[in-house]
Amino acid sequence: MPACQWYLPKDWAKDCARRRKTGVPKEIRFKTKPQIALEQLRWACAAGISRGVVLMDAGYGADTDLRATITTLGLSYVAGIMPNTSVWAPGKRSCHRRSGQVRDVRRS
Repeated sequence: MPACQWYLPKDWAKDCARRRKTGVPKEIRFKTKPQIALEQLRWACAAGISRGVVLMDAGYGADTDLRATITTLGLSYVAGIMPNTSVWAPGKRSCHRRSGQVRDVRRS
């Protein structure tokens, strides 16, 4: 896997005429940017590249699955987050409001 990949917007992925006209190879499929990032991180880990800290802007930081998978890979990260994102320290309790109800959530 190369260190960089094409990002093909979903509407381009479905437009055969546009793909042909611009020479987008058939094997290039739509993937979200976080999906591409995870593929690259998995590849780097498998290749034995020395591990550092993953830095993400708020666009990537908003993706819960991306953050969780990075943690599962044993990597540390620093992520920008949107102002409405709830955060808490590992192992601490957090109260979430949903539909007017408060529920207690324990995270590990």
